[in-house]
Amino acid sequence: NNAYGDILSRITNDVDTIASSFNNSLSTLVTSIVMLVGITFMMFKTNYIMALTAILSSIIGFVFIFIVMGKSQKYFDLRQKELGRLNGHIEEIYSGVNVVKSYNAIESVRNEFNKYNKNVYVANKKSEFLSGMMHPFMEFIGNFGYLSVCIVGAILTKNNIITFGTIIAFITYARLFSNPLRQIGQVMASMQGAASASERVFEILDVEELSDGSKSNKYLDNKEVKGNIELKNVSFYYNEEKEIIKDF
Repeated sequence: NNAYGDILSRITNDVDTIASSFNNSLSTLVTSIVMLVGITFMMFKTNYIMALTAILSSIIGFVFIFIVMGKSQKYFDLRQKELGRLNGHIEEIYSGVNVVKSYNAIESVRNEFNKYNKNVYVANKKSEFLSGMMHPFMEFIGNFGYLSVCIVGAILTKNNIITFGTIIAFITYARLFSNPLRQIGQVMASMQGAASASERVFEILDVEELSDGSKSNKYLDNKEVKGNIELKNVSFYYNEEKEIIKDF
């Protein structure tokens, strides 16, 4: 049901994508979450109004991240599938290069390769563009939180609710709070590719094993064999969508 190159792509490209994503992102994700929890605790301990100001301004960034992830995930899935199709095509042509040359199909094969290659390019461009929007937007949210803290802090200081030192502390907190948020956004973008690759890898792991055919072999009785062979209404399918021979 699958081209050799597509299976090889799952074993090499998809597994490598999962490995690199976890190697680069898992430790960063844990560190960012711990920092986020610690800074949030310190902010609420210092002043809950300022803490809510900093957190609410950052929630906008999380909402945007989930919107972008919802839009871009399908392109990450498409990228891995198209890459598998491209590798399947390359492997098929490479193993049958003599047939391609014999039937003068070089130009046709090249055009087909260009089609698969363009599909990979388009899917990759769209997925990277959408995931690339996370970093600059998280930068904006960090600066927006910083600005919100300054404005709300100035109002509270004017009303003698907090001191100027509290504003300075929260400016530092806002900066520290935005860093793990930015890192989490980058990790989520990286994990999208890993999620798409994981689906393709688990599809192979979940495939049902072939049944043992050792007991299904049939042998002809040498005494009854006449040497006359007739092929009638012979059909062959890889699956319902891949009909190779019909009523031969």
